[in-house]
Amino acid sequence: MEILNRDFIAVHTKNIVYLFSKNGKLLWNKRFNNPINSMAISPNRVVVGLKNGIIHVLKLDGTSLKAAKTARRIDNVKITSDSRYVISASKDFGMGKVSSLNSKLDVLWKRKVSWSFIDSLLLSISRYAGCIVVGSSDVTILNRNGEILRRFEIFPVFLSVSIDGSLTACSDFKTIYLLTKNGVLWKYKAKNNVNGMLQSPSGNYIIRVDGDNLKILDKTGKLLENLEIDESVNALSISSDESKIVIGTDSAIQLFELQRKK
Repeated sequence: MEILNRDFIAVHTKNIVYLFSKNGKLLWNKRFNNPINSMAISPNRVVVGLKNGIIHVLKLDGTSLKAAKTARRIDNVKITSDSRYVISASKDFGMGKVSSLNSKLDVLWKRKVSWSFIDSLLLSISRYAGCIVVGSSDVTILNRNGEILRRFEIFPVFLSVSIDGSLTACSDFKTIYLLTKNGVLWKYKAKNNVNGMLQSPSGNYIIRVDGDNLKILDKTGKLLENLEIDESVNALSISSDESKIVIGTDSAIQLFELQRKK
């Protein structure tokens, strides 16, 4: 699930992408013939990564622009804010790979990264992909050219980088870490399992799902707000202006106003 500014929310099920207005009105939906593993949205594009390795690029009105097979399967896909680059993470022939593609889906470079048989590759990028962070059997930070800057021996289940690439928040099921390219700033062990986590674009807030609660922390790890949730959370997203948090449950999409100063 992705939320764009204050205007759009994009959601996907097994093989359908939906775009909603901020008021919950369905604007369009598009069905694909293969399962969707990942989806991302920019101010004028929606990019969809399929299990069969094909990446689709759509206009914001749902019109198809381009499709290309770039790997055996796509685990995760992101698009830069200016829609110039698409970054994908995939498992190919027993290895993890990160790929950078241009807007025409031509491959610019590929890099091998660590991976695990258990989980899909996690992926998060800064606004213009100056910082690319991949998670599997460890957390790997790369620059825009695919050069590896740092590796951390953390097995993440959630991963999120700030829009300027200076901060990376990640967590396993119990511990949340805040990282820079130079090392670990802090770590926090939760009482309950961490069922969801993301970092706000500015890096000022970390939102985590802890049992039946949505907890909002500042970048020092201090708890700012605690919201009760009625159902298990399957997806979590925040708007680029940090005014709204969206959660997806088994039965609904819920929107929360984040009444905080940046």
